[in-house]
Amino acid sequence: MSKLMTHGALGHPSKSEAPAHTAFTRARPVLSCPFHSRMSPQRDRLSARTSIGSDGSGCSTIRSSSPARAARFGELAARAYPDASLEVLELAAAWASWLFVRDDRCDEWGGGIEEIDGGESRVLSDAAEAGPDPLKAALADLRPRLVRLGGDAWMGRFVRHLAEYFDACAWEEQNRRSRRAPDVTTYVE
Repeated sequence: MSKLMTHGALGHPSKSEAPAHTAFTRARPVLSCPFHSRMSPQRDRLSARTSIGSDGSGCSTIRSSSPARAARFGELAARAYPDASLEVLELAAAWASWLFVRDDRCDEWGGGIEEIDGGESRVLSDAAEAGPDPLKAALADLRPRLVRLGGDAWMGRFVRHLAEYFDACAWEEQNRRSRRAPDVTTYVE
């Protein structure tokens, strides 16, 4: 049986036995993680450099006021890969940044994912021209770094998996538009 701790509306432990807002108070199990939290010693260097084009190759950087900057992708990468080189950490942070910005763009676009998905897989698979789209330009910037670290065979698998991800996003958007929730069996397939 786990110990229970009373938490307030914001998830903070209550300071009294009888919280003022009992409607927002609930009992939660105290979670314990037996593993020591580790952080890359490169975190501060990485956080200062985190952007979509983190190597300064002309891709747009994430403004300090943007939600993407607030997400602290450098810190995320430093915590997820505490033993990785700065090059790998920059790539992980740039990839997370790219996915975040792309997801936001899909949400803001309004027309759905189909309209903005044209050519992203090609930019990664065969270094196709990115054109004026800054999101595709950022992806084109990521490609040589991905190939350098993973190799051609890995890159081929990555592109196939990314295409499957894009297909799943388009399917999700179609379901959302038609207000349809797939059953569990269909969803798991």
